[in-house]
Amino acid sequence: MKAGFNIAGMLDCTDSIWDLTFLRVLNPSTLTNSTTILPPNLRPTEAQQRVPHHPIFDIFPWPSVRTKFIFVFSQPVQMRPPIARDPMALMQLFYDMDDSSEGLRVSGSDWCSESNWEIGQAFFKNWWWVLDREVVDHSNTLRRKRGADKLLLPPQ
Repeated sequence: MKAGFNIAGMLDCTDSIWDLTFLRVLNPSTLTNSTTILPPNLRPTEAQQRVPHHPIFDIFPWPSVRTKFIFVFSQPVQMRPPIARDPMALMQLFYDMDDSSEGLRVSGSDWCSESNWEIGQAFFKNWWWVLDREVVDHSNTLRRKRGADKLLLPPQ
C-alpha cells in the first residue's frame, strides 16, 4: 500500500481515498504536482479525466486497469460483475489490494514502474476481469521467480 499512497500523493488524492462516497475527475492542469513529472503510465487516461470515479482507481500503475475499473463502476449496479455490485465493493478492493501475502506487491525501488508491480491471488480471484493478459503474464513471471504459484481463477 505504500507505493499506492505515494502515487495518491502525486495525484493529490491522499485525503479523499478513504471516503468511499468521494468521486472525482482528474484535471491534469489542476494537479499540484504537474503531470510532467508523472511517468507515462501514471498520466491520467481519458476516462480518468472525463468520468467521475473513486480515487482508489487512480493509483493502479496500468492505464488500462484504471480505465476498466472506472467504466465498470460507472455502470448501473446490475450491469457490473458480481463482486462490483456489492455496496462494500470498494472496501473489498482495498482488502484485496492490501492482502499481506496475496494482494498487490511491488518489488524494487521504483514504485512508479508498472513492471515492478505484481498481482496476487487474493486480488486476482475477485478482480481478474480488469486485468489485461500482459499484466497477468508479467505477474506470473514475477511470481515464478520467487517460487509462488501461477495465478488461477477459482472453480465456478
